[in-house]
Amino acid sequence: MNIEQLKARFRATLAHKYNTSEIDLFLELCCESFDAISRSQLLLNPEIDVVSHYNKALERLENGEPIQYILGETTFYGLSIHVNTSVLIPRPETEELVDWVVQETSSFNNAKILDIGTGSGCIALALKNSLKQTTVMGCDVSTEALKVAKQNAVNLNLDVSFCTCNALTESLPTADIYISNPPYIAEEERSTMDDNVLMFEPEIALFSKDDPLKFYKTIITLAARNKTLSYFETSEFYISQLRDWLVNNGLNFEFRKDVNGKTRMLKVWF
Repeated sequence: MNIEQLKARFRATLAHKYNTSEIDLFLELCCESFDAISRSQLLLNPEIDVVSHYNKALERLENGEPIQYILGETTFYGLSIHVNTSVLIPRPETEELVDWVVQETSSFNNAKILDIGTGSGCIALALKNSLKQTTVMGCDVSTEALKVAKQNAVNLNLDVSFCTCNALTESLPTADIYISNPPYIAEEERSTMDDNVLMFEPEIALFSKDDPLKFYKTIITLAARNKTLSYFETSEFYISQLRDWLVNNGLNFEFRKDVNGKTRMLKVWF
């Protein structure tokens, strides 16, 4: 089966779920990922059916599974990050948060940074890769997520340490800077979310039950004790409530918009 036949098959099978440009991108990503696999396997077994890789990927795409989980990897801030359903798929907005910290910390020698709710470790690893002189740590409540983060550190040969920690109930490791993309989706937003997110991405990393601001309030309160500079990814839907809480607590803060003009980032200092 040549590339044009594959393209026709992908388009015919997935047309009811995705637009043509998305389908063609999926195929392009599969080709990039499977080419190396197919070449190595063909050397060992010339009779292997290389089309089987595409058949399996197509079936999983038809079931709504994100392409990043199918391929087992994604790109984040120039790094190849391994992902599975134990961790969130990194988003471009989070790259903007990392870039903010990188720009403001590049002249801050020997800083110690803690990534709270590290997931795949993408934030921590991107910071370490860009800020070589910093000490970077990541913590998460999920042991399965930490396995992914630790494997990414090994794969990328980056010296980042990871530990288990529940930011809502436990003391956090000391650091000069906190950074976090915490769960901030309210339960009532569930009906507005894409099925592929709800079906495949870990709920523990998405939803903040009872109060969508509880992680911000808890982490910032902990940060205030040690005057720890803090950066967060935020939800555009709760900016006014979060701003009111920050003002009422007499805190110094700055919100920033992402490339799409949405207020999605927060810095707090003491």
